[in-house]
Amino acid sequence: MKMCTKCNNVLPDVMFNKSSRNKNGLRAECRQCQSDVSKGYPGPAKPRSQNKTQYIKKRVRGVNVPLHRAIMEKFIGRSLLPNEIVHHINGDRYDNRIENLEIVSPGDHSKLHNKGRKHSDETKGKVSKSLIGNKRRTGILHTPEVKAQIAQSMREARKKRFWSTRKK
Repeated sequence: MKMCTKCNNVLPDVMFNKSSRNKNGLRAECRQCQSDVSKGYPGPAKPRSQNKTQYIKKRVRGVNVPLHRAIMEKFIGRSLLPNEIVHHINGDRYDNRIENLEIVSPGDHSKLHNKGRKHSDETKGKVSKSLIGNKRRTGILHTPEVKAQIAQSMREARKKRFWSTRKK
């Protein structure tokens, strides 16, 4: 007799498939629970590991695709573009009802997930330091004094580079 980890029923050993990985030689779930999962039984899907949550996948045209993307493609009648993201409105990645899905741009998706998030002054300082010298940066504006200090340090760095590479 063994207890199924999914349905918590105590069943005879013949109700479990064999597994060479487990010490007792049997799978943790009973055959019925395994067949429900393989048939796509509409139960709560669980991530494979606690530290990495995964989307439910579906095989479409020979490729594994996240189920929410496949549902949205079928609903709109075309393939999704690479820059189109399907967002779960209620935040539950296993709730793939069409009412819970919407197509957003990457920037809007980031805004939706970061709304209301506050960063500490230490984190803001680290971000600001990492952006110094990046010509394509946007967003964080510096005071004229800080800009002058940055310009001075850049000039000094260029001088050092010039003198260190000059032939003697």
